[in-house]
Amino acid sequence: MQALLQAVAVLRGPQVDPAELQARARLKSWQAARLAITHAQLLRSPRWEPAARFFLEELYAPRDPGTRDRDVARVLPKMERWLPRAALHTLVQALRMDVLSESLDADMALRLRARGLVQIEDDLDEGAYAQAYRDCGRLPERREQLELVERLGRSLDHLTRTPMIAASLKMMKKPAELAGLSELHAFLNRGFLAFAHMKGADEFLQRIVQEETQLMQRWIRP
Repeated sequence: MQALLQAVAVLRGPQVDPAELQARARLKSWQAARLAITHAQLLRSPRWEPAARFFLEELYAPRDPGTRDRDVARVLPKMERWLPRAALHTLVQALRMDVLSESLDADMALRLRARGLVQIEDDLDEGAYAQAYRDCGRLPERREQLELVERLGRSLDHLTRTPMIAASLKMMKKPAELAGLSELHAFLNRGFLAFAHMKGADEFLQRIVQEETQLMQRWIRP
């Protein structure tokens, strides 16, 4: 986990050009809007909507995750004592996906910025996005990104089936607040509640992976 946190710090720390971070934020905003359109059926489903929103708003959103990153880094030596092992495993999966997604976004934003296509969000359309996607290459990492989405979803689903996790998360709320870790606790709790609501994530994850795989295959073709 320490290596993942260091990688995140390199990718979006204070040493990164603010214009580059701004371009990335615009790219992420466009991607979040695209994901909401692609997976509109999941967002309209009473069963799947909470989990779809968790992926869209918590894991892949154009907001600054710095508070959560700092929380994790600050308590890393103590985490094994207060986080259940299953929750710790889920957090590691989320960090792995975060690092890879940030790296891919940085590469995409750099290419789009060079062409003046992320100065404002309206400059970017699917054709320009697909061209940058092909220019970046990195197809094995794109496939890995999808694998991590599925793996994280299965970790969250497993968390909901682990005895005493719900009670543990509830009991940890006050200690987490006192320790200044309310954002980290809220992130884990929201993920748990969203996946518990589904009562089984197989079909949900299958739909996401299938749709995103089809788009990936379309974008890599000239």
